[in-house]
Amino acid sequence: SHDRHLLRTVADRLYLVAEEAVTDYDGDLEDYARWLTEKRRATRQRTPERAPRTGEAGRVRRQASAQHRQRLKPLRQELARFEAELARLGRERLVLEEALADPAVYQDDARDRLKSLLIDRGRIDRTVAEFEAGWMAAGERLERFMAEAGEE
Repeated sequence: SHDRHLLRTVADRLYLVAEEAVTDYDGDLEDYARWLTEKRRATRQRTPERAPRTGEAGRVRRQASAQHRQRLKPLRQELARFEAELARLGRERLVLEEALADPAVYQDDARDRLKSLLIDRGRIDRTVAEFEAGWMAAGERLERFMAEAGEE
């Protein structure tokens, strides 16, 4: 995921997927960000210096880079739409949970209100599950595309 807040909220364990292996990750998200920065820095140091972006070769590289960004843009937008909708649903769920925490809703004269709240919570839970699945799939498509392009 690229949403650190979501990960902090829902993840109990972190796994590192790197170098064709999956391992338990002992650090937190900030440790991972530092690890990733160091890995990218080390990769750049091993990569030979690129030729200046001038002339025909530079133009071709700039065009390829622009095309890559154009292909990447819809994937990132899709992921952002899922994240925005999940955030909205989270806020809606929070309002419902607060209403369900009110002892008055469990009184005999509030049965219809309780039933309505429970139905709404079930609907939101199902919708969240659907959007989380879509968000995961979109994230995987983005990561796969970036891996095919040689990005981390």
